[in-house]
Amino acid sequence: HKEAFSLQAEVWRAQHKAPWRIWSKHRWDMLEPSEEPPRGSGPPFVELHAMQGERRGAVFNLTNSTEKDADVPLRVVGLPGGKNPPWIRLYEVLFVGTRHFTAVASALREARRSGGDHVVHVPAGMTRQVWLSVRPEGIQPGLHEGAVQVFPEDERPLIVPVRTKIYPLRFPDRPALRLSGWSYTNLERLHALTPENRPRLIEHLQGSYVSAPWASGVALGNGAYDAAGTLVRKPDTKNFDDWVALWPDAPLYLVYKAVGHDFEGSKSGTAEFRTKVGNWARFWARHVQEIGLSPDRLGVLLVDEPGTTEQFRLIAAWARAIKSAAPGLVIW
Repeated sequence: HKEAFSLQAEVWRAQHKAPWRIWSKHRWDMLEPSEEPPRGSGPPFVELHAMQGERRGAVFNLTNSTEKDADVPLRVVGLPGGKNPPWIRLYEVLFVGTRHFTAVASALREARRSGGDHVVHVPAGMTRQVWLSVRPEGIQPGLHEGAVQVFPEDERPLIVPVRTKIYPLRFPDRPALRLSGWSYTNLERLHALTPENRPRLIEHLQGSYVSAPWASGVALGNGAYDAAGTLVRKPDTKNFDDWVALWPDAPLYLVYKAVGHDFEGSKSGTAEFRTKVGNWARFWARHVQEIGLSPDRLGVLLVDEPGTTEQFRLIAAWARAIKSAAPGLVIW
């Protein structure tokens, strides 16, 4: 890939393109790895509007036509807080391969720091998108104008004007919107999750307003039941309790139970099934109350992405049994 992209840079040089081109594109538009500024596009410009405490983003693009990869220093100047103010963070947008054999500009990696400046890596023949993330705190309301200075090696500095409008309003510390994602932070190891990166992931999610975390079905254990459906061994609550402790202020806790047509030896639709599931739901509703939560702060996803009549009937069977015993629990 690296060699192929270097050939793209050679083509650009043969076309007498500038060694470095800096340009704008909307941050949510798709970006190709070797995309160029459209013909006739104007100079780059970044504009951001934000309330106090609100996070907003904007981007600009750097296209490298030189013979080599480059680490390019960036410096934010002219805005409140001095050079490279702490309320503005810079990220480089990484291209990520997909199962469809296309590359998407998706992952955000915070730009490394060197000598106080931000540094982004731009391979030869490629375009690197730079993401500015602002979160003003205590910034004087009004219009503030500054710039990002870009310092390619052996080239004159490039300038990206930055205009920020800070409003005399405060974004809520706890937005009403329940934001979530399939993080499953109740486990130390799942997909790319490890004991080492789990604390950083949770910190990142909580700092990005995620307020409805997800857990895998391990969090809501089954317990054991006798032939009459009576709960004879309580479910282990440690995984659930440890997970809630990681998210102490979440207004909603969501668990993907991934249920089947059988629960502890009883088929869905039978009286024994309804009794067992009811006792299971009743236990968990009581447990969340014991740890200081109301039952309506626990939601359960029974079947993921149902698409058949059989799946909908399964959801209905579980939901009826749960709601008859613990009506406060949420069926997600």
